[in-house]
Amino acid sequence: MRLRFLDTARALAVLYVLVFHVAGIWSLEYPKQLTQIMQSGGSGVVLFFIISGFSLCLTMDRHLDSPSPMWSYSIARIFRILPLYYLLLVLTIWRDAAFRDMVHDPAKILSSAFLVFNLKPEFAMGIVWASWTIGVEMIFYAIFPFLHLWLNNTQKKVAALITVSWITYGVAIFVIPNLAEGVQRSFSYMNFPRNLAIFLAGMVAYDAYRYLDRTLTSNRSSWGIMISAAGFSMIAAFVILTRLTWGKTLFVDLGLIQAVSYCVLVLGFSLLPHRLIGNRVTDFYSKVCYSAYLWHPMIIWALKDVYDLVYATDHNLWIKFGLSVSVTFVILSIVSWFSYHLIERPGQKLGKSLLLKLNRNKVVGPANG
Repeated sequence: MRLRFLDTARALAVLYVLVFHVAGIWSLEYPKQLTQIMQSGGSGVVLFFIISGFSLCLTMDRHLDSPSPMWSYSIARIFRILPLYYLLLVLTIWRDAAFRDMVHDPAKILSSAFLVFNLKPEFAMGIVWASWTIGVEMIFYAIFPFLHLWLNNTQKKVAALITVSWITYGVAIFVIPNLAEGVQRSFSYMNFPRNLAIFLAGMVAYDAYRYLDRTLTSNRSSWGIMISAAGFSMIAAFVILTRLTWGKTLFVDLGLIQAVSYCVLVLGFSLLPHRLIGNRVTDFYSKVCYSAYLWHPMIIWALKDVYDLVYATDHNLWIKFGLSVSVTFVILSIVSWFSYHLIERPGQKLGKSLLLKLNRNKVVGPANG
């Protein structure tokens, strides 16, 4: 089941992260008017995690209706994630050895191959650039069936969210300061408890969506506009908060504030007519978002000489940065399209065929017995 408002949110998340990294990976200068927006670009990942928690709740009933529920769930996740990830893992190891004089620790390679690298703070960033999110996601995928079973009403989900939020605070105060200095900053936002709270917020948002969808039978568009506006206002507030609290440890993790804000925005989108919340660009990027997300750091890295040429011109900063972003978008769109059709889709089809065969054997086996 596809919900267009989720697709639009997914596309906005990947595009926000992309622009953030175009500026960040090579420290490109951008207009100072964009400073607060750019500094908060990493929050696109928070939106990704919200969508993950929401969409897994949405699709879990379909897996439970399968003759092999856990196989259906696991195969869908594995064949969605691993084919492209393993390709990028091999490519990154080769590139780092060939062009960056970097040989990765065998233990780190193994932890990345088995997708357990988030469990070791020194490895949490992963080898594939931006893959730290996969390290977090895979742990969440592993425990989600149990969460879905145990947190079977909104009150339990909210209680779990509050509990994990306090655990996040405890990790920030008692664990992070004891790590190596070079690891503290990254692991403060990559650690699993902190991001589990964000996933849980997505699960609560799913329950809120079902309630609103069931109860709001009139004036849905008006409510959608109002709730979306509230979400945008909250996002603007945390953009300002980022500037005021940069580098400080807050009592409430900033990611959790971002999560609540994005949940409100997604709920607002869910009430808007389809024609208002999507277009060809968002439809395209929602489809190829995983390829776009995994490929974009490597593409930005490879475009260094192009950015240097653009910034060597006499154009104003708006044009320079805009051209850099545009070139990146065009190349990434092409690569992502091919990656989706040549790697992602075949991987998903292979997973479905394996599940079909497994289910067929499960049905035929008892009959023969």
